[in-house]
Amino acid sequence: FFAAFVIWTMITTITSIDPSKSFWGTIDRGGGLLMWIELMIFLYAITTEFISEQVRACYRWCIVALGVISAIPAIIDVILHGQHRVESVFGNPILFGNFLLFPFFFSLIGVVTTKHQKSRYVAIIATIICFLGIYFTETRGVLLGLLVGLMGTGIIETIRSKNKTIKRIFVGSLLLVFLCGAL
Repeated sequence: FFAAFVIWTMITTITSIDPSKSFWGTIDRGGGLLMWIELMIFLYAITTEFISEQVRACYRWCIVALGVISAIPAIIDVILHGQHRVESVFGNPILFGNFLLFPFFFSLIGVVTTKHQKSRYVAIIATIICFLGIYFTETRGVLLGLLVGLMGTGIIETIRSKNKTIKRIFVGSLLLVFLCGAL
């Protein structure tokens, strides 16, 4: 999925109004094509080549911890001050919401793959905290990315699953989402 995102970014960079700015990014916002290509190479190296599964799990938990640490002040702002569009320590709700997507999905991986009950509870709490942080940013793009990511994960896991009940539940959930979206 990430490779498809980078390919799409390449196409939009070539066809953009200012291809130079799209390629290099800006000091204010960053995010040029060069950065995304670098992140794709880094992600590939980390996930496949250089480190063991145990070290990858440690990296995932560190990213989850960073997400939770940054989401807690945002949640406190909502509870105590009623703040809308929280930004935590980032100063930008969109950036903060995008940042929390990785910890959210990594904590979700922890919920599904962890065999120890206490670690699973920690992962569930981290997933809830990251989700609340994403929800309170009130950013449509991040919520849409979250929905697409969850649907993509559901499709992949449904295809991999041999259990017909899981497949029926997923198809029913997908139909319900489309029905609610059509209303």
